[in-house]
Amino acid sequence: MEAMRELYGAYRVMEIFYYDRLRETLELAAPEGVGEPGVAVVTRGVGDPAFFEHRRIVEVGDPYSSLMV
Repeated sequence: MEAMRELYGAYRVMEIFYYDRLRETLELAAPEGVGEPGVAVVTRGVGDPAFFEHRRIVEVGDPYSSLMV
């Protein structure tokens, strides 16, 4: 949030923090006994209006996540 502050300083821009929580929620939905659950995000590709969010969920840092187009 430090880069180019002059571009958005006058606006109420907040850092996106909920992707970690979404990933954690999806992992908690795994069947009982799964030690290291994985998350697969299925998307229609770059033409999908939500592709940015799909990609970002995977980029959060979970090595067991994958993006399937």
